[in-house]
Amino acid sequence: MLPVFRKIQCLHRIGESPLWRACAVWAFVGAIGSAQAQPEEKRGAWQLSAGWQDYSEPQMNLKGPELGVNWQSPKWGPLTLEAEAQLGLQNYSSVPSGRLDSVLNLDTRWQVLRASTAQPQWQVGLALHTHANFLRGTTSLGFGGYDRLSTQVWLPVRWQQDNPQPWTVDAGWLLWGQHVSRLSQVNTGSAGRDQPTAQGCLLSNQQGHPDQPG
Repeated sequence: MLPVFRKIQCLHRIGESPLWRACAVWAFVGAIGSAQAQPEEKRGAWQLSAGWQDYSEPQMNLKGPELGVNWQSPKWGPLTLEAEAQLGLQNYSSVPSGRLDSVLNLDTRWQVLRASTAQPQWQVGLALHTHANFLRGTTSLGFGGYDRLSTQVWLPVRWQQDNPQPWTVDAGWLLWGQHVSRLSQVNTGSAGRDQPTAQGCLLSNQQGHPDQPG
C-alpha cells in the first residue's frame, strides 16, 4: 500500500549577509512507501520519499531530484524521536560563475518532540539540522567549487490531526546556526569561512491520502 502525499516546506533565513540570505522551497508530489521490517510498536515507522529540491540565492541556483528516508520511534510516554535523511543530485547555475551538474547534496534532521498533556495534538521539542553541499569540480566558465556545510539547532512545534486523512503542520524557530565554506579547496592559501546564522523560521505541512481498497 502506497499512500499518496503532498508536502510543501519553506525555509527562510534572515539576519545574514546578502550573499547567504536565501529562501529554499521543497515541493514533493509523489508516494511514500512503508518499509517496516518489524511491527511499528517495536522498531518504529519507516518511510521512503522522492522529491525535487530548488534552492536559490541572489546570484545562484541549485535544483535537482532527491531521495529520502524517515524514521519515527514508537511513543515513549509523551516523547517521540524522529530522524530523516535526504540525498540528492543537483545542478548548479550562476550567471557570473557558470554551470556545474550532478552536485551531491545531503540533508539530515534529528528531533525529539514532547506532546502536550492537555492537548496531545500539539508537540514541541528540540531539533538538529545538518546540510552538506559538495560543490566540487570546475564550472563551465572555469571557476572551482568548494564544499558548503551548515549546522542548525531549531525549536520545533507540531500540530497533528489524526483521522483517515491525517494532516500535519510543522513550524520552527532557529535558535543557533553555523555555515562553513571550505574555500581552501579552491585556493590553498584561503582558510574556511565560518558564518553564523542569526535568525530563521520554518513552516511545512503534510497531508496523507491513504489508498482506498479496490
